[in-house]
Amino acid sequence: MRFNIWLFTIIAAASIFGTFFPKIEVYHSVWFSTLLGLMAFDVIACKLRRGPLLIHGVPKREEERSVERLFTQSRLWASLPTRLPVESASEAVRLWLASLGLRVHEEPVRAGESGNASAFFAARHRIQRWGDMVLHISIVAILGGGLMGALYGFDEILPLPVGETMRLKNRPLEVTLEDFDIQYYPSGAVSRYASEITVRSAGAAGQAGAELARKRIVVNDPLDIDRIRFYQASWGMTPLFHSAILRIGGRDIAVRPGEEVPLAGGLSVRANRIAPTFELTPDGRMRSADHEGRNPALQIDFVENGQVKAAVWLMLNRPEAYRINGERVSTAPPPPFLWVAVDPILFSGVQVGYDPGAPLFWLGAICLMAGLCSHFYLHQRRLRVAVVATANGSDVLIGGWNSRTPSEFENEFEAWVERLRRQVA
Repeated sequence: MRFNIWLFTIIAAASIFGTFFPKIEVYHSVWFSTLLGLMAFDVIACKLRRGPLLIHGVPKREEERSVERLFTQSRLWASLPTRLPVESASEAVRLWLASLGLRVHEEPVRAGESGNASAFFAARHRIQRWGDMVLHISIVAILGGGLMGALYGFDEILPLPVGETMRLKNRPLEVTLEDFDIQYYPSGAVSRYASEITVRSAGAAGQAGAELARKRIVVNDPLDIDRIRFYQASWGMTPLFHSAILRIGGRDIAVRPGEEVPLAGGLSVRANRIAPTFELTPDGRMRSADHEGRNPALQIDFVENGQVKAAVWLMLNRPEAYRINGERVSTAPPPPFLWVAVDPILFSGVQVGYDPGAPLFWLGAICLMAGLCSHFYLHQRRLRVAVVATANGSDVLIGGWNSRTPSEFENEFEAWVERLRRQVA
């Protein structure tokens, strides 16, 4: 148990580290898989030692088969003297236990010098004692599912522009993004995005493989092929674009990548690339913080006689401009035109995952819930009753035990005893 506690602590710390630093391969590492396997083995070893006790109970030594030893673990206790002989009192006890709906087992025990006595072992919700075993089996199943996923599963992201094809690293499959659609709320926030993908088997060099499936995937509606799942995970704006609109002198002019558009005075302008989310670093360098297109910028060159005279970043629908000086960027005067629109080339982040341990994991999760319910919501109660002969009749001895605190069983125990008292009076 102590060893498992240390293992659990290490696995929990490694899981936290792997969650906060996803680029570091923790979950698919050999050492993490070894920890999972070791913990599963230790749980199995612990429960195998206790298995016979759950099935057969604690072995009774000969000296324990006596009335004196019968009630050593009873938390509640009652004694009912009666003038009935042992046989009549035992029959009353049988009827009483049957009326309570308890499962009953009867066997003789020694009662000192008076000889043998009738002993009754009764219980309700005995299945509750198996809750602990089910809990540990479910933990092993969850660990086993995680171990299978770590050893034989994979997870990769394919950033696919429209019309592009990428091959999986872990399977001979190719994924093509046929179309990508994105919709926005009036506020400008993204409301929905979807990818139409085609999955083919990897063909020979220069040849397309056989088409396996084609589907329009959205969030929470993936494509499944042989338990390999293709998710719609993300989207973004690439540095490429189909065209951009510049407003010059009140007139909109479309420019394409690398195309020069003449301006007054022998100058021309050429649009090159996009920074999806323009951002300046503290040392004056430009970087794109992400691919979400939250602050797009267009990089353009001013060209004269085939020579680049100046290069700037131009903000979308804003007159701001930043002059490019080698690797540095500085504020520049606004140019005599405005960038008002762009037709960007977007990409879809298709996540491909395969987890062979997922069925075992979910089975373990279901068993875990069943074990928790049986362990915490089923209230096990046990009675031990002995009928011992006395000089004036017999004495009915009753011991009670429950799986919770004795106070939760005390009122019920007293009510049961009172019913028996009326029957043997």
